[in-house]
Amino acid sequence: MSDPVVLSCWVVGDDREEIGLISMLLDDRVYALQEALKEEYKLSTAAKKIALWKLDIPMDTFCAENYVLPPLKKDEHTGFERMIPISRVSRYFPTPHDDHVHFIVVPPKVSLKRAAPSDNGAEPESKRMRNVEEVRKMAGPSTIAMVSVYKTANIGPDHKLLNLRPAAARGPPVTILHSVFGEFIEDFHDVSLEVSADMYRTAIEFCKLSCDVYENDTARKTRLRPLFSRAMGTLAHSIKFETNAVADDVVTVAQARAASQIYQYKNEMLGPSEPYVQASLTYAKYWPQAGDIANTRRHCHCPTFILLVVGPWICILGAVWLQRPVIEPLTPFIMMADLPNEHGKQVGLIAKLLRALKNGHDRLATYYGEIIANIDTFTTTDVDKETTPLPYLDSYPLPSGEKATLVYEDLLSNTKLVWTATSHPTEEKVAVKFTKSYNVEAHRLLESLDLAPNLHYVSPPNGAGWLMVVTEYVDALVDPWALSGEDVRQVYGGLEKAVDALHADGLVFGDLRFPNILIQKTAGDIKSLRVLLIDFDMCGKDGVARYPMNLNEELGWPDGVAPNSVIEKEHDKAWLKRIYQALNGMVIDG
Repeated sequence: MSDPVVLSCWVVGDDREEIGLISMLLDDRVYALQEALKEEYKLSTAAKKIALWKLDIPMDTFCAENYVLPPLKKDEHTGFERMIPISRVSRYFPTPHDDHVHFIVVPPKVSLKRAAPSDNGAEPESKRMRNVEEVRKMAGPSTIAMVSVYKTANIGPDHKLLNLRPAAARGPPVTILHSVFGEFIEDFHDVSLEVSADMYRTAIEFCKLSCDVYENDTARKTRLRPLFSRAMGTLAHSIKFETNAVADDVVTVAQARAASQIYQYKNEMLGPSEPYVQASLTYAKYWPQAGDIANTRRHCHCPTFILLVVGPWICILGAVWLQRPVIEPLTPFIMMADLPNEHGKQVGLIAKLLRALKNGHDRLATYYGEIIANIDTFTTTDVDKETTPLPYLDSYPLPSGEKATLVYEDLLSNTKLVWTATSHPTEEKVAVKFTKSYNVEAHRLLESLDLAPNLHYVSPPNGAGWLMVVTEYVDALVDPWALSGEDVRQVYGGLEKAVDALHADGLVFGDLRFPNILIQKTAGDIKSLRVLLIDFDMCGKDGVARYPMNLNEELGWPDGVAPNSVIEKEHDKAWLKRIYQALNGMVIDG
């Protein structure tokens, strides 16, 4: 008998983020899957009336902005097909991927909704508060971080921690959620950063003491703690959580015990608990505590630096508490040693790291101090009830010289970091995107032909290299599946015109997929359509621009496309051909 596996599914009609999980054996027949779904959704209809269609695509792709479901017909190219009840589950998913949406559920004519919880009249609890309570009750970080425990403690899609363990447990970059993290990265890489002689002396001592061999975690912490205190000008202390678990060291600022730094010491790499996971959990459990900490948490996203020390190595993490904790490394692991081949350069690197960390602590001390000073005057919504993570960049200059202020509304896409917002004083609804690269030249070219949304602003990169792109918000979108024959010709003609214009200017688009194509109804008649390309992240000079190194090859790219390969005009033309075939296929299939 095969081992149980967990399959992810989506029900047509649900919100896109409402992914369900079903545990099955690979040896089970598909009709057993239908029966399980009938039980899950409390259906009175026959299980055989629940149609299942194999999808098997990455969850990030499925939840991406403007991802369009394929028509309900077999597709040899993508593998999309209806699952036959008498077939075994293993026929469709021989080795299921944890981070995929495996199949979609097409409900019968009756409603397919999970039973709603009873309503006792109380105000619905926010996701953040629910997660705060769940994390507070969890066992200690060292226990949960044991591999045997953690491998089942943070499975998705509703991961308790977004710390990249597993890879699908991924949140938005912390560097767009608070300025302190990008400023730290900028300081650390600034060749002109001023470092005092005392900081160099402290770095030299770190190199000596870090490489010594200690009996246990406590012994290492005891030797290194005074050096960190000297470098930061702070006093760290251990704390005990409600579950009696102990955090190694915390540096708090202001009267509300807001954590600017959390330290996690592990004597060496080997051990029963995974150090990075344990550090993540220590942060996650710190902020749910009651009292003054809870009062501060309600008014911010709890930015904190985590210093992970493992043997002679150190890694700096950035963390924020959104609806769930989001943790990510800001540096690689750095050996705190005077490396022979570096001839003192490693000492300089460690001194800069310490200086950048001190700057980060000082900024957070100011940040939390202002929160505490004004906490009684805040009129903003309780952050514990917030539903959308909000970037800290919230303004841009207008052509008139005035400053436009952004009031963020909804996160349209986790994978592409796109929000809707209202721009004041113009009161215009805009789309705000954060990206590491953007071809303004290409966007302006297509904007002049009304083949791209109006581009309002592209910011300089922040300390972590993120650009803020503000564009017209495009509404009244037309579903590609609703196009008629004349509509198809108009849409395809617009796309062909856009690609020709780019190629004539020596540019390539690179990512000409349906998620990057908007079709807008501009008048009362659906035949009045506006065809727009969005997302000029990959776009660049022909023969120079390259695909991302982390290219998702499961998206079915044209032949010759590979990670970091050169983007060619022929690839754009191949996409055009596929779009033509798909659009005409839609017409044929009604």
